[in-house]
Amino acid sequence: MIHPYYSQQRLTADRRKGAWRLILAMIAGLCSLVLIAPIAVWLISRTTADLNLNSISDTQIGTTPHEAFLLFSSFGIFLIATVLLAKKLHHRTISDLTGPSYLFRKTFLRCLLFLFAFIGLTALIPIQDAQSAPIRQLSLSLWISWLPFALIAIAVQVLAEEIFFRGYLQSQFAASFDSLKIGVFLSALFFSLLHYENAQGLLPSLIYTIWAFLFSLAAADLTIRTGSLGPAFAFHLINNCFVVLIAPTAGVLSGFGLYVRHDDFSELFRAPQFIAYQFLFLLAMWLVARFATKG
Repeated sequence: MIHPYYSQQRLTADRRKGAWRLILAMIAGLCSLVLIAPIAVWLISRTTADLNLNSISDTQIGTTPHEAFLLFSSFGIFLIATVLLAKKLHHRTISDLTGPSYLFRKTFLRCLLFLFAFIGLTALIPIQDAQSAPIRQLSLSLWISWLPFALIAIAVQVLAEEIFFRGYLQSQFAASFDSLKIGVFLSALFFSLLHYENAQGLLPSLIYTIWAFLFSLAAADLTIRTGSLGPAFAFHLINNCFVVLIAPTAGVLSGFGLYVRHDDFSELFRAPQFIAYQFLFLLAMWLVARFATKG
């Protein structure tokens, strides 16, 4: 079911449908994410001893709270670039990408509440999986002191991705091909390919990429059904906060974690039990979010 507000947002993508505009937006957006933002992070890291980023490639680590905050916050460059590109190339405003502000707030808060309750309940269920036991990384007082900054930084990262992929590209693809299904598929494909990690091995990387593709489809469904980016933002935010703040894998943007796990990513995504859990948990989160949007 397509929400009337999403149909209106889709129409705003028709204002300027030139293929060259869409291609330029994709290239410029990616440059802001993979080139400009890392360079800015590296330059800032040169100004303080709290950051130990010795090269631009190190910006993908983030093993201390300072580094993690800088890395997640750098997505603000991506966010600003997306808003400017949508405005200059396609004459689209923020509300054209996110839906009406009141609807965004309402659906975001409702989904956030339901998903937070769901995560809290599942945390009480003892589940044996393939992951190693978590090891304490930060003291509770230090973790709490960083928590507000971590939430803001992660929110910036999530909002940037949601506005670019679900708010901007999805509707622009749909307008260009005159098909919402193609728009959803292409934006999900683009999103998942950017999450491909070849260094982890072919099979684990493919499985994680498929997971990211399904994640994008779920976020797209929430956006289309509600006419707002709010539920997808909540869905994405809860997922990332759960992964990053509680017990992330050591060495991979793990600086905000109260605990860390010393797992081998390539081995985890070869374990059937772990793979099944990840896909089922994604399905459950999507169903909870859909239920929340019905109110």
